Amino acid sequence: MKTILPIVAACLLVTHAVGGPRKHRPIGGSKQQRSLMESAKLRSQFRNDLEGFYDEHVKNQLDLRHGEIVHLNMFCATVTQVVGEHTALMRTTLQPFSRTLHFAVTNIATAKLVDDQSLRVTVQRSGKYEYITVTGASRTIPAYVLAEGIGFVEFKAAVREGFDFLGYVERRLSEKRR
Repeated sequence: MKTILPIVAACLLVTHAVGGPRKHRPIGGSKQQRSLMESAKLRSQFRNDLEGFYDEHVKNQLDLRHGEIVHLNMFCATVTQVVGEHTALMRTTLQPFSRTLHFAVTNIATAKLVDDQSLRVTVQRSGKYEYITVTGASRTIPAYVLAEGIGFVEFKAAVREGFDFLGYVERRLSEKRR
């Protein structure tokens, strides 16, 4: 008994010195807790800083079309060919796998565009575009229409009218987490 007591006392001192017994918890809490914290942060930002919410979650990402919220894509693209007055073929590199995406953009002013010109475009997916290559083969690529995005003034007006931007952004974020 005399030899065990000093060993137990030493173990207790060491345990107390390092902060007690460790409890195994994932960093940042559970997935549900993190989701609730992100949602609370998003709601707080929406209530307190409407312009910051707009800049982070809406600008160049969402548009209002016929009473619906529409997700927009932004690409840094290179013009591969000007096809007509309002259509251009473009390409961009998608990360993380460095895959090249070839696509068509309609509703774009092509008068000042030249081949191999780089530009940033905000677009909405509109379907497929089919064309004949120089070798005579038929090729189908994704088609996009040039979009403006919703401006801050329109965003504030839509919020006043009760449009649920916050719910939409929360759903998109939860889908990304899955």
